Amino acid sequence: MTAAPVSTDATFDGDIDLGHWSVNADPDAFAAAVLAGDPIRRSVRNKAWLLLSYKAATEGFLDARFSSDRTRTFTRQIERRGAAFERSYELLSGWMVFRDPPTHTRLREPVRRAFTPRVMERLRQSVVDTVAELLEPLSTGDRLDLKATFANPLPALVIADLLGVAREERVRFQAWSDRLAEIVFSVETDNYDEAGIVAATEEFISFFGEQIEHRRRNPGEDLISKVVNSGLDELTELEVVGACTLLLFAGHETTTNLLASSVRTLFDHPAEIERIRRREVEDTFCDELMRVAGPAKAMVRKVAEAHERGGHDFAVGDTVFLVMLVANRDPATFTDPARLDLGREYNPQLGFGWGSHLCLGANLARLEGTIALGELYRRFPGLAPDGEPPRWRGNPLGRSIRDLPVVL
Repeated sequence: MTAAPVSTDATFDGDIDLGHWSVNADPDAFAAAVLAGDPIRRSVRNKAWLLLSYKAATEGFLDARFSSDRTRTFTRQIERRGAAFERSYELLSGWMVFRDPPTHTRLREPVRRAFTPRVMERLRQSVVDTVAELLEPLSTGDRLDLKATFANPLPALVIADLLGVAREERVRFQAWSDRLAEIVFSVETDNYDEAGIVAATEEFISFFGEQIEHRRRNPGEDLISKVVNSGLDELTELEVVGACTLLLFAGHETTTNLLASSVRTLFDHPAEIERIRRREVEDTFCDELMRVAGPAKAMVRKVAEAHERGGHDFAVGDTVFLVMLVANRDPATFTDPARLDLGREYNPQLGFGWGSHLCLGANLARLEGTIALGELYRRFPGLAPDGEPPRWRGNPLGRSIRDLPVVL
């Protein structure tokens, strides 16, 4: 099947590059351009198949012929980089997002059961209190980096409360997470700090090992207690540590970028900000912001079983990108997708994933976004960019802003 030509700066001689600056700068134009042609494309620059339409992406999320498992990649990286990284990759192998059923199910179930209504209600108060704590020292007219001051610390403090660990530990958590990120997102490069990664891994394991043992003897209402005392006996200690690090890593980074990117997006939509301030769209606005400003562009799969798809032959080992950035702008699913509508009722956006890999923390992220942005705009109705709004940045898999200079 021959793909229709694509007219956008993100293409080179008809090839699509998800990492191109124009995709970050104007995802609506990019989505409209690529959706005019074949919804399944091969990207030479990204070395992957791209599933672009909502139908193609959701079918990809649900297709067992696509694998999320990264353990073979981890094994190859240990062989290439040396035994010093073995514990790091062993820890990452406990991340449910890198595994397929039945291992994925075994890793996910105890954590899923720990997100009880009682835990979520306790976290609601934690979010309310933390938002107030972070906004209280600020005054109208202040000039500051809102990402560093508000969007970054909020989810880290909430995750600390979720896990039942001291809030002052969040600085160490972030440093450890940053080290692990070097191998999570750069497995094909040699640009990493070996000593830092190895040290961060051992500190994560040591710290949470002590936390796990303490919760076994003194259970509380926190998530670690719920997991280790679930009675399921399904996770090893290192897998519980892996679950904790995944929650820290994914729950912090993703929510920080969602909050910052949402404020950046709303600079161009003052009427929609008024809807937030007046509490008209509290049940819907976070999903709409996730649809248009969510930090994930695509999720990665590997072809585990050769098959034909949309007139294309998918070979075992091929890389596949499920391109949520485009799928979330598909007019076949979303009415007038280029329009930001914080009251959008039908909104099956894919920013939190889909199917068995739907993000366990999706409701927590919605809770944080709804409370944080609502209180921010009600307290500071004149919030505006300090100078030109920051430029979007990203790679083939994600989109964000580095900082967020504002005047309150």
